[in-house]
Amino acid sequence: MAELESLLEVLKAQPDAFRGLTIDKIFRFVACAAKLKDDIMLMQPPEFTGLRASDNLPPSIGLFLAQACSMPDSYANICW
Repeated sequence: MAELESLLEVLKAQPDAFRGLTIDKIFRFVACAAKLKDDIMLMQPPEFTGLRASDNLPPSIGLFLAQACSMPDSYANICW
């Protein structure tokens, strides 16, 4: 539940940044990102443990996720 509350706070802080972002697109983003976890981790420094999400999303993965989820490219990093 804490994760949903955190998401709500982010949405409140940047209401215009998420215009047109539907729950379907959010779920698709999460599902695709989960399948790409290994690829995302390959681009992280060797000391990265993977116990939490990385601070940076590799640009190629961000572009793919944005296109796969029918959202503007800039939304991928915000959603990440």
